[in-house]
Amino acid sequence: MNKLKIWMTFFASIILIALFSFFVLLICYGYDKSYVLIPVLLVILLTDILFAFHIISSPRYAMIKLCWVFVVLALPMIGDVIFVIFGTTPFKRKEWKEYNTSQVDFIKNEKFYKNNQLGLTADELNVFNFAKVNSFRPIYKNNKISVIKDNSDLYKTSIKLIRSAKKTIHIQMYIVHKGFWLDSLMNELIKKAKSGVKVRFIYDWVGCSKRFPKKYIKELKENGINVANFNPHGINIFKGATNFRSHRKGIIIDNKIALYGGSNIGDEYLSIDKKTNYFKDLNFIVEGEVVNTLNLLFCQDYCFMTDVKKDSKQYKEVYNNLDKILIPKKVNNKIQAQVVESSPDYEGKTIKNQVINLILKAKKSIDIITPYFFPTDDIVDCLIIASQSGIKVRLICPGQNDDKAFVTLLNRHNYKKMIDAKIKVYEFNGFIHSKLMVIDKKYVFTGSNNLDYRSLWINFENAILVKDTALANELSEYVNFTIFNSTTINQKFLLENTKKLDKLRISLMMIYYPLL
Repeated sequence: MNKLKIWMTFFASIILIALFSFFVLLICYGYDKSYVLIPVLLVILLTDILFAFHIISSPRYAMIKLCWVFVVLALPMIGDVIFVIFGTTPFKRKEWKEYNTSQVDFIKNEKFYKNNQLGLTADELNVFNFAKVNSFRPIYKNNKISVIKDNSDLYKTSIKLIRSAKKTIHIQMYIVHKGFWLDSLMNELIKKAKSGVKVRFIYDWVGCSKRFPKKYIKELKENGINVANFNPHGINIFKGATNFRSHRKGIIIDNKIALYGGSNIGDEYLSIDKKTNYFKDLNFIVEGEVVNTLNLLFCQDYCFMTDVKKDSKQYKEVYNNLDKILIPKKVNNKIQAQVVESSPDYEGKTIKNQVINLILKAKKSIDIITPYFFPTDDIVDCLIIASQSGIKVRLICPGQNDDKAFVTLLNRHNYKKMIDAKIKVYEFNGFIHSKLMVIDKKYVFTGSNNLDYRSLWINFENAILVKDTALANELSEYVNFTIFNSTTINQKFLLENTKKLDKLRISLMMIYYPLL
């Protein structure tokens, strides 16, 4: 977000607040109300209409437009201020050509195989080509991907990988939460930094608020670790940047191996935090060429989307040494994999559209696990069409909340349509944080993204698309095991577990949730 946009947003907010305050004072203490009221109402009405027109003509999703128009018209003047602060996009939304041009220095370190080298049929290639065309991400054919299902294995793996580092450790997290796991990781990271390994750490300002103590950040920096705040040129109340977050996460070692999946850093993800419900999550050890793209995205975020200044030593160490940092490791496994990214600075919503692409390409089965099921209407429609076309569709969501009490209500709001379309819906007996799609026991799509408006439209996210029958079958068994420990949801269940007050709460949440 450039300085001009910041100052324009600031002054627009001040002017709108000042005008509203002036009119209120004028009516209450100034001239006779009969002479003032009509012009005041006309000014307010005209302002709201202009804002509503701007929203409707903007390149937003229809549901989001409707919500913002409601806010603007329901809260005269105040709604305008709220929109200026939270509804404006702090990033320039780039079109496809401009987007790829802006990252050319990074993309040149990728390897693009010819179609006949990938070992894919025409139909399989079409599944992968979508992200290749839309975000210019290569399809890699030499990869190895292992599943981490157990929380204790997640802890052991993270420590083991960091200890194995020889050159670089790149960590990016949405949430970094004080506790046993963070303390252990910090000790290992500090040891590695002192031994000469270059450690870079990106955290999200919003996700880590009141969780990642400043003294921890200070300690990391004092021990030679480059800590970067995902904070596009500063966050304050006069910028819409507060609503845009980096939800990407992973630990990348020497550009050779990555710990990747749904988990952030926090004891709740190890199920050892007494304050939270039982967490079930899914993570992966990724090796091979596709790690190069994961690391490339890390480097891009580090250079362009954090508080790292372009003239700093930290920036130059990354930007000027990409050819040394981005050297993919070759493995013997022939698993095809591709990173799919999505961000608010690009017009194309690649992850959302890839989800739709996979649903439309399915021939036999679709298994979905997501903690937050509040997708866009087009995804819901595609799932319904798939089920009504004879494809077996199964959806698993949490039966218990994490720290967001409204999650279950929002998830259940969409269940009725699913059940009516003969989609099997389950709620896990606990809180499940896994993000997974398995298509035809052939394709796996997993990453940082949930199936909600924030992940699909607002956040910086990434996912991996994999074609491998063995991995897909293993994860299908993971789905079956999860269903065994879940409750089947039907219309009777929804009727018995939805209170009259819940219906009102859902109606209110439907107004503002797509905006958050």
